[in-house]
Amino acid sequence: MDHREAMELFSAYQDGDVTAEERASLEAHLAQCAACAQEWQRFREMVSSLSGLLPITPPVDTVVQVKQKIRRRSAGRFFNTDNSLSTRFGVVSFTLILAFMLGYLLLQAVSEISVFEASAPLDIPPVRDSATDIDVDTDSGRLVDTGRHHTDTEGDAAQRQVK
Repeated sequence: MDHREAMELFSAYQDGDVTAEERASLEAHLAQCAACAQEWQRFREMVSSLSGLLPITPPVDTVVQVKQKIRRRSAGRFFNTDNSLSTRFGVVSFTLILAFMLGYLLLQAVSEISVFEASAPLDIPPVRDSATDIDVDTDSGRLVDTGRHHTDTEGDAAQRQVK
């Protein structure tokens, strides 16, 4: 423990608000450090002289005057304490309108999703008029266009007409 840490613990130590570890560490430091021990002694003397002072109570009218002055100066700055019926009605109305609007939008979104799911899928036959041969390059593992292009032969077209 250094001097600064010891002095920071003086008040808590005086009040008995330190842990057992902090108390042991402070007492060990005070036993070894003459400067901190002297500062601790001055601190205790100051606290004991202050504890002998009587508390001063301000006159009642002073407290009332200060409170009134604070109210007057801060009126409307932080929170408007207007709790009138019209204010409450406005807040409730706004909340209800917002809730109805959000509910309407949610229902619209749900109905659009269900219409989309109910629609039949389009039956589009695959177009197979031509094809290109594609091979796999064994060195790179990539697909490679061989450049060979095939078109339907008459037999393939006739076979499709029979089906």
